[in-house]
Amino acid sequence: MNDLTPESLAQRVQALEIALATKAPERPRKDWRKVVGMFRDSDFMRQVDDECLRMREAEREAARSRLSDPVGYGPHDITEIPRQ
Repeated sequence: MNDLTPESLAQRVQALEIALATKAPERPRKDWRKVVGMFRDSDFMRQVDDECLRMREAEREAARSRLSDPVGYGPHDITEIPRQ
């Protein structure tokens, strides 16, 4: 084990100070919670949300109609969902 002399301690402290001075600053972690509510008062985002809900409901209705008609059941092009 190294002898802990004042000189050796001074050298170690100096090496640590140099290492800390040259160390790049840490980047802050990205946190998804910072964006919660950022579009709360946006009319545009309300329109986007409403359109997405309409599209999802149309997809659900198309899937339900395919499931209720066993004769026509099979692969279907989902892009043919009527837009309202």
